[in-house]
Order: sequence, then C-alpha cells, then structure tokens
Amino acid sequence: MRDLPALAAFAARSAHALRSAERVEELEVELERTRSLLEVVAEAISQLSLTHTLETAVERIAELLQVEQVGVFLQEDDRLRAAAGRGDAAANEDVAARLVEALRGPLRAARHVACGHRGP
Repeated sequence: MRDLPALAAFAARSAHALRSAERVEELEVELERTRSLLEVVAEAISQLSLTHTLETAVERIAELLQVEQVGVFLQEDDRLRAAAGRGDAAANEDVAARLVEALRGPLRAARHVACGHRGP
C-alpha cells in the first residue's frame, strides 16, 4: 500500500502524456489540412491574378492597336487554349495553332543566330 501514491502519480502522469500525444496527433492532422487549404487558396489567387492580368493586357492591346479582336493563348500539353480574349479571336484556337506552327521555323532560326551559330 505504500506504493499506491507513487502508482497514482505515475498513472496521472501517464494519462496526461497520452492525452498530450493525442492532442499532438490532432494538431498534426489540422496542420496538414491547413497547409492543403493554403495551397488551394494560393493556386486560386495566382489563377485569378493571371486572368486579371491577361484581361487587362488584352484590353490595353486592343486600345493601342485600335483593333476589335485580340486573343491570348497558353500552351498546355502541346495544345493551345484560350486564356483571354476580345471579340472572336479567343474562340479561334485552330488559327492560333496554325500561326504558332508557321512561326516555329523563323523562331528556331532566330534562336540559332542569337546563340552564335553560323550556317544551317
């Protein structure tokens, strides 16, 4: 019976340690959820920022060039997709793809020259 107070104290400390460990696990799960949520929010903000920037650029370019149709396309997995536009230009992904293909030769040649290569 002399050991009873020591055992009671040990039991109390053990119970406290177990509750603390459970709380740490709960906090780890909550921290991971918070990190995931922040990643989603950061991605959404970057997408909104890109969209706003592209829409502003389209409007300014249309004003500066005094044109009705302007399209901005982004390449994803070797395919163009309309990112912003004014008029029917944004709907013409096939025209944009042909334009990119037509420019590939001259762009390769310009890169070749810019890198200091001579000849073909």
